[in-house]
Amino acid sequence: MRHARVVLVVVDVCLMAYWAATAMHLIPLDKAFKDYEDATIQAWNWSFLPLDSLAATLGCWGTHLVGRRRPFGREILIIGLTLTFCAGLMAVSFWALYGDINLGWWAPNIMLMIVPCVVCGTLLREDPHR
Repeated sequence: MRHARVVLVVVDVCLMAYWAATAMHLIPLDKAFKDYEDATIQAWNWSFLPLDSLAATLGCWGTHLVGRRRPFGREILIIGLTLTFCAGLMAVSFWALYGDINLGWWAPNIMLMIVPCVVCGTLLREDPHR
């Protein structure tokens, strides 16, 4: 479980690094997406900031609590994992429906779906009273 938690923290830190880089205009999103200059697409992207922030915060906090065997650590971690999965699924779903298939965008969002599934599976197989 320790390795899975480390991977989750890396994903959460990378997620927040994406938002920091986006806010500082370090990522040329206008070249990555065909319509990123469109205000609606930009608003859609920024609408993920609260979800991603909550997912990363709960993921890191839950990982910390589980590592220290604190009450509600597993529950908080599962909520964070669920939000992370949902963020990835929503992004991939939108771009699929929009018809914009860009692996540079899809790969990180697919990882946001895979990592929580792996960590949650590992977490659920563990004895919570150990």
